[in-house]
Amino acid sequence: MRDKLRVRDVMTEDVLAVGPETSVTDAAEQMIANGIRALPVTNENGEVLGIITDRRVMDHFLPAITALAEGEVDEGAEVMPQLESSTVRDVMRRTVMCLHEEQTLDEVAALMINKDIERFMVAAEGKLTGFITRGDILRRLVRSEHGRDEEGMSAAAAKGKKPEAREGKERPEPTAENLEIRWEPDESDET
Repeated sequence: MRDKLRVRDVMTEDVLAVGPETSVTDAAEQMIANGIRALPVTNENGEVLGIITDRRVMDHFLPAITALAEGEVDEGAEVMPQLESSTVRDVMRRTVMCLHEEQTLDEVAALMINKDIERFMVAAEGKLTGFITRGDILRRLVRSEHGRDEEGMSAAAAKGKKPEAREGKERPEPTAENLEIRWEPDESDET
């Protein structure tokens, strides 16, 4: 019998984090540049202080967004001086749940689903050691269920072939007619 997958097997170890005195603008720019939706907030010793998410940044910038949308200011102008001087400490969520590297992946997945949580920081003795998201778990699931290599490619994809349909069913090419696009507000960013 194989050992259970643990957080350490799936988490991202090289985590980009910001300090509490980082400007909100700099934190937002780091999220955009790195294609991520949240940044852990740590002190100089790597101890977890909180998290800043794209949702909290958007909420913080709402007055500026409104002013821009209503034409009260020109695009690119400094909208509100206090936004430039705001720090991560002003915006971050201070109450966060951290996981331990040894927790099993099934426990974490159940917690994410039952509590509608998108991401967790991973810490040992209060210090940040990693980050895990729903996407990390899904990538690992797909890779292990479909014989994917470490880069996430199936053997068929690596050879340039289309994956075979399950149970003999042909997969239709995605078109505007057969795609269903659903959007629902995601309130899980608050965690």
